[in-house]
Amino acid sequence: MTEVQNPFKLNDVVTNPKDVESGQPRNESPLARLQALGERYGFQEISKRSAIALNTLAESAQTRPNTHDPFEDERKTDHRSRFGSPGIALFYYSTLDPKRREHFGRFSSWAIHKDEDNTGFGMDGNRWKTVEHAYMAHRFVGIRPDLYQEVAQARTPFEAKAIAHSHSNGMRPDWGEVKELAMLRSVLSSVREHDSIKMLLEGTGDAVIVEDAFSDSTWGRGPDFRGANMLGQTWMRARKIIGLTSPDQVQQIIQSTQFQ
Repeated sequence: MTEVQNPFKLNDVVTNPKDVESGQPRNESPLARLQALGERYGFQEISKRSAIALNTLAESAQTRPNTHDPFEDERKTDHRSRFGSPGIALFYYSTLDPKRREHFGRFSSWAIHKDEDNTGFGMDGNRWKTVEHAYMAHRFVGIRPDLYQEVAQARTPFEAKAIAHSHSNGMRPDWGEVKELAMLRSVLSSVREHDSIKMLLEGTGDAVIVEDAFSDSTWGRGPDFRGANMLGQTWMRARKIIGLTSPDQVQQIIQSTQFQ
């Protein structure tokens, strides 16, 4: 059996290495670890490609009669090639609503991932029903373990989000800086455990992935297509990572970026 080599250097903050002089683990912040991942896997380039794709969508939307949700029909099928090469993969509604099934709907943070008897995914010693559950629980790591567990046990992603937002005064003070890493860890964990999600993600090729959410300018494309599209970018980041590393190394990244 071939031993998987550590893809990181000793001084790479992503692996939380030991300090050379003291021999003790360095306690790098989640933000520093996200920045290290960004440098290694080219997150800045992903951000640029996302912005270009949103401009393309904004121009295309002007020719559509449904200005509120101009790409609703496209999302129902594999539509990547309709926006040129390398394409754009749109998603919005999760598979929770059978009337709104979308080709890339499993990229929604509210989607329930299920392969045979395996529902949800494991991360940090818990089972998570959806990416939304795991992401929202990160708000309370190291601050409010009671709220962390309450979010984890929420019946639906809507309920998980409601619990987290109703206790915004109890969340981590650095949440604004580390929330992107929280989403990346959650997405990577779901991809690692479900081959069907991995195949869907790899099947997007080099297409830009966009959450076609008109009401969300942070995680989605926003009402004017000038949003940050951070959920779409997170899936592209995950795609880049899993394309360049082994499953064991992906798990190493998830573990080494665990919040304290």
